[in-house]
Parts: sequence; structure tokens; C-alpha cells
Amino acid sequence: MYFIFLFGYLLAIVQPACAGPPASDVPSSIVLEPNLNNSLAYPPPPAGPSEFAIQVSHSTTRFLWNKLLISTVHLAGQLALGDWTDPMSQARSTYRDPSYPQLVIAIASAGSTPLQRRFVLWGLARFTDHMVRHNQFVACQAQLFWRGSPIGSIRFIHLGGPRARSIDGSENVNETAEMVARSDENNNELSWDYTFYDRKLEPIDIYMGSIAALVQVAERPKDNIDSFVGSWPQGYFRCIQWWLSEPRGQPSVFSKADLVKSMIEAVDEGVARKDTRQVKIVVKRGARDIAKGALVKTFPVSGEMDEMYKSDDVTA
Repeated sequence: MYFIFLFGYLLAIVQPACAGPPASDVPSSIVLEPNLNNSLAYPPPPAGPSEFAIQVSHSTTRFLWNKLLISTVHLAGQLALGDWTDPMSQARSTYRDPSYPQLVIAIASAGSTPLQRRFVLWGLARFTDHMVRHNQFVACQAQLFWRGSPIGSIRFIHLGGPRARSIDGSENVNETAEMVARSDENNNELSWDYTFYDRKLEPIDIYMGSIAALVQVAERPKDNIDSFVGSWPQGYFRCIQWWLSEPRGQPSVFSKADLVKSMIEAVDEGVARKDTRQVKIVVKRGARDIAKGALVKTFPVSGEMDEMYKSDDVTA
């Protein structure tokens, strides 16, 4: 069994960067709770459909892999708050996370019309997947293609050193609109209770699973969220983000913005604590519980979340 898994993983590594991941393949034995929309068992592939492709070029200037991926999580969270097919605010924009100012993520359209958010999110998922599979956390560029035509690019640019150049040799990123990660002070008094427990998750799986989940929630309309399951298809990165509004059976007051904020906070909390175990989360607005969630290793089955929250066999 281990040999089969290893062979499948090695086969995935040698696929070209422009090839999309296989469609989600949830085992038939999985049964969702009756009040969940069954479509949640089949989240859309986070790296986009077959009509979308990337072409990657690299330099040799390396990044800290964990800082690069958490910066991408934060950017995906910002983009997930907008409408799926909305254009970016500018044809050229840059993003810099204060926790890792050496990295600039530059997004550019191939023309004067800004890229749609979906293309940027698919590009981030596919680009970081390529980096992980090839262990190439370096200054690099991905050309984005839609149905064979170039539509734009994403560049990971390293600043602050003598070789701080992008793939095309340019250093100037100040001419573009800049998005800087910041804390959301107006979060409607959201707070989170965390319980870390049981099995450890691989840090790279936490980041990549969360990037996938943020791309998938970005596709959802801005309606309040009753339930959400987000993951990378076929268990490539074994971290699943799993959320339910509370109390069950009542209209949800858990907004899409609340969900995105909670997803990112869960990742940040684990980073701050240096704790990669599975975690269950209770989301509160003031004194009221409005949702519960978890970062777990395996796909949820019927009733599992409720049982998990009843269990006392956990270590905080």
C-alpha cells in the first residue's frame, strides 16, 4: 500500500507545471450529514480547470518556504473576499506581507484590462503547488494562460539583496498599486477558542490545504455560510478546513467574510503557537457562538464533527 501511494506521488511530481491536478475524487464511503449540501463533498479543483495553464521560469534566489506560503495564504484570503469573476482593482498590483517584507508578489495583466480574481487565485494555487512538488521556493514567474492565450503573470520577487531581481531582471515594483497585509480591526468582535489535539499535520499541508480552501470559498457567493469543506483534491496535501454555522437548524449568521477571517486566523494561531496538531475552533461574535470549525487530516464523515466537539479526550 505504501509503495502504491509513493508511486502515485512520484508520478504527480513529474507532471508538467501547466497540467492541472486531477478532479476531486472523494471516496464513495464518505457520507455527509443530511443537512449538508452534498456538493460540498466535491470542492472544485483549486488550481483551476483544464482550460487554465501556467508556464514557470525560475531564478536561484531562495525564499524561506514557510514565509512564502503563509504570505500566499494571506493574499488568497484578501482575494477571496471579492466576487469570483470581479477584476482586480488595477492591471498591475503588488502584495507584501509585513511578516516577510523580502517577498513581493506582483500580479500583472497581459493587457490594460485587470485580471479576474479567479485567474489570480487559480494561479497562486497552481504556482505554489509547482514550487512544493519541485522544491523550488525561489524568485520566479508564472505566465498565466486561458484557453491557450496569455492573460497575465504572477511573480514572486525577492527584495533586499544584490540579487533581488525578478525573472525578467526588473526591480521596480513601486509603480503599481500595493496591497499590504493588515489585521482587520473591524471584525465585528469576532473571537476564537482553539483546542489543539491528537494527530499532527505536516506544516506544508496546512499551508497548501488552506490555500486550496480559500480558493474554493472564493467561488461561493457572499451569502451567509451554513457549511463549508475545503481541501486539495485526492489528499495531495492532507489538511482539510471544515466549518459549520451554529446553532444548527437555525438561519446562519456566519458570513463569508467571517469564514475567510476564521480560516486565516486558524492558520496564524497554529503558526504563533508552533503547534501543527489538528485543531477544533469555536467562532464567537461577542458572547454568542456563531460557528465551529476544524483543521483535520481526513475528510469528515456523518456526525464526526459533533462527536469531536463532545469529546473530552483532547489536549489544549
